Amino acid sequence: MSAARFHVGERVKARNAWFVPEGTRGTILQALLSMPGIYYIQFDGYAPPKLMRARDLERLDGGATA
Repeated sequence: MSAARFHVGERVKARNAWFVPEGTRGTILQALLSMPGIYYIQFDGYAPPKLMRARDLERLDGGATA
């Protein structure tokens, strides 16, 4: 399974509890071009942004609710 490609501004949620609790929602702030599949995420209610791998993130559907 290849890592999902995310885009800046896309909403995601954490799949693991490394940096934030599993299921925490956030927004992609930056995709690192020098390291494919690595993203800076601003999680809701957390500061500063976290650096995470695509495999540790899940895309939120457009119709998802809290």
